[in-house]
Amino acid sequence: LSAADVEERLERLRVLEAVHDAADRLADAGPVSEIVDRAPAEACRALALDRCVLSRIDDGLLVAEAIHCGEGAGDAAQALTALQEAPVRLGYPLFEAEMLRRRRAVVIDEPDGPEESGRHAFAGVMEWGEHVATPIVLEGRVIGFLHGDRVAARTPLTATERDGLWRFALAFADIFERAVLRRRLRVQRQELRQVASWADARTSELSDGAIDLAVERDAPGGED
Repeated sequence: LSAADVEERLERLRVLEAVHDAADRLADAGPVSEIVDRAPAEACRALALDRCVLSRIDDGLLVAEAIHCGEGAGDAAQALTALQEAPVRLGYPLFEAEMLRRRRAVVIDEPDGPEESGRHAFAGVMEWGEHVATPIVLEGRVIGFLHGDRVAARTPLTATERDGLWRFALAFADIFERAVLRRRLRVQRQELRQVASWADARTSELSDGAIDLAVERDAPGGED
């Protein structure tokens, strides 16, 4: 191996380790909402990105859910508001429509002009140059996307960042699924406790009620 090959492999290992650490931090977040809100920041931290957008698919539309902007990369709150006001219809000629089918992360080159820019989701707000994007796959279907770039640093994105974002998306999907299932289980337990309390109260009413000869004798007949 040449020195460049060794350096590339070391960089891949470093990125994978950073993604693993980011997933561990995300798993400790707790509520589903916190996991979603923190995911873009953790992706930026692991992959040295300046901006990252997490979006969900809702009835054929790509809707922004969370965003992180590092120092010198813009106002995250303002950008998120603008993105949520302009959801993107998934379809030709968007790159994301192709990614929806291929289900793999890609590095997308800087657009050559306005027509090429129209193929990039959220380009009107984010003004993407070169950026990396990946679908989020859960239970065999794409539920959202992650997009990231280095708008401030301007350093090139490589296959290392592409593969790192793909692995981060896989980890996020697992963490998100576990959090959702935990929340559903917690809700069902609360509902079962309410039903049990109601049944216990009804049983007490039946067993503790006074029995009167006249009232019980005049009670309508029927099956026990």
